[in-house]
Amino acid sequence: MDRWIRLVVIMAAIFALAPAVALGLRSYDGQDYSEDYNTVHNVRICDKESDGNGAYAKYQRNGSGSTDRVNDGNGSASGCGSTSYGNKIYRHEACEDIAFYPDHCDQGWVYP
Repeated sequence: MDRWIRLVVIMAAIFALAPAVALGLRSYDGQDYSEDYNTVHNVRICDKESDGNGAYAKYQRNGSGSTDRVNDGNGSASGCGSTSYGNKIYRHEACEDIAFYPDHCDQGWVYP
């Protein structure tokens, strides 16, 4: 029994000392997604579809009435587009840039 108590105490200490990992809230458009990260100070957009259409995220920061945009500049290749560090993200939405048609934003805004 003593061994179990020591194990529980050790595990609790490990979890208490481990750095907090902030997982972002995602907005999807098909397989493309936008995600907040870095304690909600950044947004990334990841184009996960090889369909020839670009992916971008619309986002707003706290204290700003304007809507900004970040693109995944390399298409569906490895890596994602990202904003620079700034005020916390108020909301974001993943969209697909479709040539000669209205852009498609499937899920709608998410609020981290």
